[in-house]
Amino acid sequence: MTYLPGYSGPPNPKMLMIGEAYGADEDKMKMPLVGGSGKMHWGMLGEALPDVYPELHFKAQKEISWDWGMLAWAKQRDEWLHAAGIGFTNVLNFRPPNNDMEAISGSKAEVGANYPYPPIATSPRNLYLRPEYLGELDRLENDLAILKPNVCCLMGNTACWAMLGQLNITALRGTTTWSERYGVKCLPTFHPASLLYEGQWRRRPIIIADYVKAYRESDYPEIRRPHRSIIINPSIEEVEKWILDTLAYPPESLTIDTETSGGMIDTIGFARNESDALVVPFGPHRQRKGTGFTIIYPERDGKKVTSYWSVAEEVYVWKLIWRLLASPIGKSFQNGTYDIQYIMKILGIPNNMADDTMLAWHALYPELPKNLGFLGSILTNDIAWKQLRRSKSDTEKRDE
Repeated sequence: MTYLPGYSGPPNPKMLMIGEAYGADEDKMKMPLVGGSGKMHWGMLGEALPDVYPELHFKAQKEISWDWGMLAWAKQRDEWLHAAGIGFTNVLNFRPPNNDMEAISGSKAEVGANYPYPPIATSPRNLYLRPEYLGELDRLENDLAILKPNVCCLMGNTACWAMLGQLNITALRGTTTWSERYGVKCLPTFHPASLLYEGQWRRRPIIIADYVKAYRESDYPEIRRPHRSIIINPSIEEVEKWILDTLAYPPESLTIDTETSGGMIDTIGFARNESDALVVPFGPHRQRKGTGFTIIYPERDGKKVTSYWSVAEEVYVWKLIWRLLASPIGKSFQNGTYDIQYIMKILGIPNNMADDTMLAWHALYPELPKNLGFLGSILTNDIAWKQLRRSKSDTEKRDE
C-alpha cells in the first residue's frame, strides 16, 4: 500500500475513525490518536469491542504510559488495528497553534465571498478554515479513495464539518448518514477529547455505544434503513380500517404517542409493530417562533380550518381511538404520564398501560440519556428524525 502520512491501520479498513487534528503528542509522532485523548479512545474501543482480538488489544494496553512509551504502544496498537480492520486518521494532519482551531480560521470577510465551505465553527461567531489549509480536505479525499472504508466514524464537530458539512454533533451522533462529498457512509460521535472538559465525562458510555454501532455498520458499505409503513394524513376510511383490523387481530403491544400544542392533542400516533403505524392529525399545531408563536392550520378543500376533520368525523375518529385505548391490548408509551394526562381530558384512562420505554430504559441504564431521540440512535438505524423538524411546538415532552 502507498504510505499515507498521518494514517494508522490496515490497507483497506472496514472502519475509518476520523478525528480533528494533531495534539502535542501526535505532532511528535506524526501519528493520530496517540496522546491523552487517544489513550482514552483506545480504552473505550476495547470496552466497545471486547470480543475483537482481545489478546492483541490487551498487549497494546499494557504498553500505555502517561509519561512516554508511545512508540511501543503504537507498534502493538497497529497489530490490533490490522486484525480488527480499523484505521485512524484526522481531518488535519498538523497541530493548530495551542490546539486552537480559531488560530487557523477567519471570518467570512477574511476568507472571501467565494469561499466554498460552511463555517467550521459557529459559536460565538462564524469562523471558516483559512484557504491555505483547505488542501487537507483534498488529502482526506485522496486517503478515502485509497482506503475505501465501509463506514467512517466521525469523532467530533470538525470531522462532521469535513465529511458532512454540518456541525451539530449532539443531534447528528449515533445515526448513519451519507457523505455526499466523499461518497461514504458515516456515523458521527463525540470526540474522546471532549471527556476532558468539565461535566462531559457522562458522554463516555455514549461514545462506547456509538463505537459498537459503527463497528457493526462496518460489515457493509450501504446504509440500511428499516422498512416502515406509516399512514400519514389518513382518510376516515383508513383510520377505521387500521383500528378495526388492530382490534380484530390484536398485536402483542400497541405503542402510543401524542403531539400537543395549545394545551391540546394535535396529533396522536399508534404502532402495532416496528414497521406498521398510523398517524391521526387533528390540529391546529402551534410552534414557537422567536419570542412568539406561529400557528399551522390543517387545510380542507383548499381552505385553512381549525381541525383536520369535520365535526362529525372528529367525533367518530375519537370514538374509534377510544375503542383502541379501552381494549385489553397492552399499551406502550415513551414518558406516558405526559401523554395520558392529555388523553384523560378527552377520553379517560387507557386500559392495560403495560410499558413505558423511557422508564424501562432509565431503570436499566440510569447513566444514559432517556429521551426518544437518544433511544432511537442506539436501538434503531433510522435517520435522526428530530432533525427533520424545523421548529418545536409550544409544548415539548420531557422525552423529546
